Amino acid sequence: MGNGLRMKWRALLCVACVGALVAGCGDASTGTGSGGDATGDIAKQDVKLPDGTQDGADATESDATDGEDGIADGSDAAVVDAGSDVQLTDGVFILDTGPGADVDASDIGCGGGKVTDFHIVSTDPPDGTAGVGVPFSFTITFNTQVKAVVIGPNTVQVVVNGEIIDGKFSVACNSFSFTSTSPVLPASRVDVTLSPLVQAEIGYNLPNQTSFHFYVRGFDGMAPYAKLAQRYAPTLRQAVASGNDKYDQLRSFDYDGNWQAGDNGMNFTKFPALGEVGWSVIETQSHFFITYVYFWPHRTTVLAGVAFDNDASGATVAVARWPAEHPVAVTTWFKQKSMEEQWTWVTAESGIPKTGYVRGVFPEATLFPSAKDTWGCENIAGCTPKRFPAFLTSGNHQSCLWLDSGDSLNCTNNASTQATLLWVDYAPGVTPTEPATAAAPGPSATYGLVSTYDTWWPRRQDVGSDGMWIDASYTYVPPTGRPAGNKLVAMGGKFYNKDTDASRPPWAWRWKGADFYDLPVGTIFLDPGFANSKRFEDTKQPLGEFDAIKKTGWSLDYCFNPYLYIDFRSNTNCTGSLP
Repeated sequence: MGNGLRMKWRALLCVACVGALVAGCGDASTGTGSGGDATGDIAKQDVKLPDGTQDGADATESDATDGEDGIADGSDAAVVDAGSDVQLTDGVFILDTGPGADVDASDIGCGGGKVTDFHIVSTDPPDGTAGVGVPFSFTITFNTQVKAVVIGPNTVQVVVNGEIIDGKFSVACNSFSFTSTSPVLPASRVDVTLSPLVQAEIGYNLPNQTSFHFYVRGFDGMAPYAKLAQRYAPTLRQAVASGNDKYDQLRSFDYDGNWQAGDNGMNFTKFPALGEVGWSVIETQSHFFITYVYFWPHRTTVLAGVAFDNDASGATVAVARWPAEHPVAVTTWFKQKSMEEQWTWVTAESGIPKTGYVRGVFPEATLFPSAKDTWGCENIAGCTPKRFPAFLTSGNHQSCLWLDSGDSLNCTNNASTQATLLWVDYAPGVTPTEPATAAAPGPSATYGLVSTYDTWWPRRQDVGSDGMWIDASYTYVPPTGRPAGNKLVAMGGKFYNKDTDASRPPWAWRWKGADFYDLPVGTIFLDPGFANSKRFEDTKQPLGEFDAIKKTGWSLDYCFNPYLYIDFRSNTNCTGSLP
């Protein structure tokens, strides 16, 4: 019987009145992602799939049993390949629903109306959603009833960090749901892929392999770290180019409403220049390490005159936990063409020796002056924010210190430069504001803080122009004896851009202290306790191992490092310092 004949599905449903019911129609079916046949209201059955293959023996029928809902599912229910003409015992025909067919699905109660194809109507959560809870669940809804017996791990693949995730499937009418049962690492991307073998009850298959993704949330209990980042967030003096100040004003990566690196360099004039700085906190038994990340949609110049999109630099503040919370050092990071510079300044009160890797020593009140605002200190007795004065250059966006004059290549900030400098002054705050056109002395604006861990890190595998990175080929290899992170997978190490050069995210920053000393890429961010100890070590004046009783020395043991999946915050040596 050809496509020209149009028969109503209500005729098929009437088969149930005489004791024969098409398998799966109207009833929910459940299964597990660990393999095997679907179970539930539809009994195990061997199904002839649309491509002519079979699941099991050459059977075309099975005995369905009454489900727990008390509804009789019928006996000897026909399992039908709806892609062919099948004549049932009462003379009712199922049509060949190939391309061009016009099938009325109104009466099956799952999607209604005339159906000419099979497609996804919606996913819950929607594609690209962040902050989904663990264990996670998702639901996919179609335009008509889905064939329950083909929904399972062979047709629906759920992958996290390169591994297939087990879970439980549940099919109901024109949708199915999946709930994970495998452990899932926090702040990870979940990819869901549907095979074209996913089929409607009326016979249509999905026309193509279809995918969507979302991100599960990170560790809980981050609010105290957010307040810590607020009270040490720097004041920023951002130099800007005359007539091109929009290039140098801070943004978020998704300032244009999407997380696509490919259009960042062309959209920045279309959206308000609302500044944003990323924050991240890693905690050892002796110190907090707060990393601030600056981002610009476009870099105009470097040494060789090469411009590129998606530029980043940053700084890390080391804060001692004992005897009371106080800042001891700041290290800045920036890219100078193929070189990656890192400069460090320490407080005189810290006792950190001025080694060859410490650029300067300042009194704490000078390096970390007290702020006039109270952000990050609300409801904390005796608390005053301490904000180091950062200087960000125009064009190549070097991360510097306003107190330091720099040199001929990096962070140039001498008297003659300052005499003609145009800039924007940024202060941290709850609500970011857009700066006015720059003039010396520059206008003031407010930048917001956002968690790098909650925004960039879950997207560490998002590659290509519609993602963040050139590729996901960078793998962190820790220094000998240092933690590597449980199941830390390959990820993006360079921002996507259309040009030859590229900037890096903080987990791919590198520090090469000398020809004989080279920390692996990423150590300065992912293992800051160890990296800073190497920068500060001095055989004549060692930092000393951490004494958990006296609370002195330098600890290499982490209380909390979300990037390496370390969480010992409840241990005795890790409690008591954060208000």
